[in-house]
Formats: sequence, structure tokens, C-alpha cells
Amino acid sequence: MKQVKITGIGAALLLSCGIAQAASYNIGTLSTAPYSSGVKNVVGSFSDTYTFDLTTTSAVGSGITNIPLYLNFGSINISYDINSLNLAVFDSSNTMVADVNSDPLLFNGLLSAGNGYSLKVTGTATGNMGGLYTLGMVAAPVPEADAWAMMGAGLGLLGWRFARRQGSTKKQDGLVTA
Repeated sequence: MKQVKITGIGAALLLSCGIAQAASYNIGTLSTAPYSSGVKNVVGSFSDTYTFDLTTTSAVGSGITNIPLYLNFGSINISYDINSLNLAVFDSSNTMVADVNSDPLLFNGLLSAGNGYSLKVTGTATGNMGGLYTLGMVAAPVPEADAWAMMGAGLGLLGWRFARRQGSTKKQDGLVTA
């Protein structure tokens, strides 16, 4: 009787594999603290959307991993796998910024400050129990041009001060000849 119930559940899951599913997740403001989706279980064709905002121009890194899993319990086989896994990044006007569909599924890019970015994960779960994936994202703020200019000016002043100090030391040691 137990085997009949398990087989019935497996058959119901296989029938549902043909149903497309879509989920949306709002990450909020993406920051230097890594975001992880945890393990997502998907069935059939799926399209999951993760929306996020950036407060400053940032170097954004994200990656997804398929977690294939195959288990055998006597005559019962359980599998999780995903085919055609894809990662696409869109800006607030829904213009594609990047499309990654080959291993490794990683995106690294510079994105401007703004709201309404989205990252879409698509694929087809082919395991008899669906598929499993995990997503990770992080953003590292990039200094603005004026910050770089101030840092360069500060380093220039330090260099000038050091050179001036070196010159006065040589004069005191009598190394300067007229």
C-alpha cells in the first residue's frame, strides 16, 4: 500500500511538471551583505524574478547553481534536475543588461544607482520531483568620480610633502652642492 501511495504522488508530480510556474521575490536594496535565495524547488518550466534596488553605482555579482540530486530506494527513484538554466539581468525599463546561459552561470557587472532592477532565473525542471537551484547576489559600491579626484589630490599632496621633506633633509646633511 505504501508503494502505491508513493507512486501516486510521483505520478501527480510528473503531471504537474508540464505546468509553467512563476514566482517573484523582492530583495529590496542590494548591498555588500550577500543575498542568498536558499534552495528553491521548481517544477516544470519556471521563471523566477528577483527585483532589487541600488543606492549607488555598484559592481554587482550574482550566480545560480543547479543542484542535481538522484536517490534510489529499491524500486523507487527520486530525482531533481534542471535543463536550460538561464540567468538574465534587466534594468528598470526592462532592457536586458546581461543574458547568461552557459556554465558557470555568473553575472559580474557595473550597474548605476536606481530602482527596479530585476534578475530572472528560467529553466525546465526535468527530475521526477522537479529541480533545485540556489541564487546568490552581492553589490559593492563604486566610488563616484569626485571621490576618485579627491583621493588623487590627497595622494598628490602627500607625495609633494614627502618630496619636500626629502629635499630639506638632503640640504641639512650637506648633500646639496651649489
